[in-house]
Amino acid sequence: MKKNYFFGFLFCLFMSNIASAQITILDFESASKSTTFQYFGSSLEPQLTEIITNPDKTGINTSEKVSNFKKPAASQSWAGAFSSPNPATQIDLTTGGMICMKVWSDHVGNVMLKLEGGPSSSVDWEQKVEIKEANKWVEVCFDPSLNSTGASGKPATGIVYKKPVLFFDFDIVLTAEKTWFFDDLVVKTGSVGPKKATFNVNMKNYTGTFGKVYVSGTFNNWSADANEMTDPDGDKIYSAEVTLPQGGYEYKFQLDAWKAQEEFNGFGLCTVTDLSGKFHNRALTLAADKVLEPVCFNSCYKCGEGVNVSFNLGVPSPSADGVFLTGGGNFDAPGGKHRMQDPDKDGVYSIKVERQKGFQSFFTFANGNCPDYSCKEKITGQPCANASNFDDRKLNPVTKDTVINTCFGVCSTTTACGNAPKAGKITFRVNMKDVKEAFAKVYVSGTFNNWSDIANEMTDADKDKIYEVTIPAIPAGKQEFKFQLDAWKAQEQFKITDPCTVADPTGAFINRKFEVNGDSTLATYCYSTCTICKSVGTNDVLVNNLIKIQPTVASDEVSVVFAADFDATAKQINIIALDGRTVASYTVAPNTRTQTISVSQLPNGLYLVQAKAGVNFQTEKVVVSH
Repeated sequence: MKKNYFFGFLFCLFMSNIASAQITILDFESASKSTTFQYFGSSLEPQLTEIITNPDKTGINTSEKVSNFKKPAASQSWAGAFSSPNPATQIDLTTGGMICMKVWSDHVGNVMLKLEGGPSSSVDWEQKVEIKEANKWVEVCFDPSLNSTGASGKPATGIVYKKPVLFFDFDIVLTAEKTWFFDDLVVKTGSVGPKKATFNVNMKNYTGTFGKVYVSGTFNNWSADANEMTDPDGDKIYSAEVTLPQGGYEYKFQLDAWKAQEEFNGFGLCTVTDLSGKFHNRALTLAADKVLEPVCFNSCYKCGEGVNVSFNLGVPSPSADGVFLTGGGNFDAPGGKHRMQDPDKDGVYSIKVERQKGFQSFFTFANGNCPDYSCKEKITGQPCANASNFDDRKLNPVTKDTVINTCFGVCSTTTACGNAPKAGKITFRVNMKDVKEAFAKVYVSGTFNNWSDIANEMTDADKDKIYEVTIPAIPAGKQEFKFQLDAWKAQEQFKITDPCTVADPTGAFINRKFEVNGDSTLATYCYSTCTICKSVGTNDVLVNNLIKIQPTVASDEVSVVFAADFDATAKQINIIALDGRTVASYTVAPNTRTQTISVSQLPNGLYLVQAKAGVNFQTEKVVVSH
């Protein structure tokens, strides 16, 4: 029995060192093992990649056909391509394994693989690996047992995926077009032989005192002293070579048997976070002998190549679901890992991310957990909003540690948000007196209720054909809306030139616009027009001799002069913005003909002056131009 066990042991040892078996997903040599990829995030969208003759039949890849990938200059840093159609062979990771492919690049860079089409989008998985050598075919491997660096934060082991997505030079903005070639996308299964990993860390920027440096990780059970690192030439770069089975590992560098260690916040691109969210470590995928770059202690980059970007955001009314840094293809959707924190409860939420020197990106903020971006800030029309990039903000190339101070929904340079727009209780009103078509119910739908068909029904309790509804809490900032009938069976129709509206860039959708800054009752519009109708009662009388405006174009003051016929009557004046907000109201005493109104604090634009005296009313226009 002992002999049999001994030979069984030898057989297992032998098997553990032979090359792994593999399942070929794509090799581009036959129709069943080929597909194209559709570009996105660049000027090539929605073109497809091409299958071409291998341009360099040398080294590890002498096959006839390969696929190419192009990334034009000025592409988004997250530009990539997804399989279209999906490969005939699915990426089956139910028994584990490594995902590998061959890559040819004319420069050192990276490639990220994202797996989609699993049982649900919540298990999408992504991982980025470096391309260490240029101008030759190299094999890069991705370890599904590691947590995803994307929103799911989970490993891919045990899941079957249909769609591979590729990103070359992910998180890098190019100044010239680049082309890569890739081939032989495979899943390697079974046992694989051990490989050497050489760890290097540069301690020159560490300001504390220490005696010894160690590398500790899952491969040595986070030992305090199992793998000491040495610096024989005194250049402050400490090294250690460790022989390990192929696979995925987590690790970090620590000093003097855990007296000090690297402290990551989970937002670095070289780190992974466990499912508890408490532990942030470096990640290593080992498929071949690997000499790791000498990174700076507590940094994802070489010393001098990393920069910290700190975002500080004043939020007057923070959501209980969290405040998030998001957008630009470099930060998760709202609800992802880039959640900002306010530990001292002063209303200023902060986050710090480390990126490589030269990093640039669009970005925005979200007040709440809304993966559909419905709770992102509204800064349309403000100077920091980029209209061609979803009105996101722009972070220009960063060359040193940078601090950004601003307010949610405001293009400010301070976190003091006393003047920032506030969420509000908004009353909508619409006059249906001129609507000829039959209808049963009237609704208001907009960005604040995700254009719901029935969320906010309007009522006409006094049967004066003026329907209204009050919505208790609409987020601050710019919003869009329109009135619609019977759950979108009919809706308001506008022209792109109508002054109370805003159109999307295509012109396909034209909606009313307004801005929330605290509680407000919007003007009563006639259905499907920008005309402001009578606001109350059915007996109001439109006249044209109630008031005169002097001047009609003003920068400081406007005088509203009432006709002598209305001297004995108490009078009311409302100044209304084109988005329907009443921005100022005045009560004019009997026997007072002139009311002076300051417009010096109003933004430039067209405003409506609505005056009432008893049942008589008149509306005139005034232009504010500073």
